[in-house]
Amino acid sequence: MSKFKAINSDVPKYSTSSQSSCGISSPRIIVSFAHVTENKDYNFNYFKNNRARDNLDARKELDKLLASMTSKTWREAGELRKTDLGGYEIIPFDQFKSIQIKHMSVAKDTPIYIFRFNSQQYRLCGIKEKKCNVLHIIAYDFDHSLYDHGS
Repeated sequence: MSKFKAINSDVPKYSTSSQSSCGISSPRIIVSFAHVTENKDYNFNYFKNNRARDNLDARKELDKLLASMTSKTWREAGELRKTDLGGYEIIPFDQFKSIQIKHMSVAKDTPIYIFRFNSQQYRLCGIKEKKCNVLHIIAYDFDHSLYDHGS
């Protein structure tokens, strides 16, 4: 089984039980990019080497996903199918490859929320705070290699 590793070992492990309160009051989904992995296979550096057009197209599609996500509550997003823009599926942490996540260590039992975009080709992967509506984006899966996509 794989584990995400913190870049800074002084950072406490993330777990939903350690959250006490939320300083942001919004009923809608909020996204944070502070913890996106620096692994070039799972961030936008994936599109280096003369793939500027693919990078731009992916970012345009990501903008559409973010607009859809942030216009919904978690409940509304949860009522969508995983194939609908703004809908999601949850994959257990231990099904992911080992990657480093900036300033965060992830507990084994942490659910990872997966949002599809770009006509189902790409995935945005994040961790939802239990007491907040914040999704901490940790990685993008552009080539279906971050976890077993099965069916």
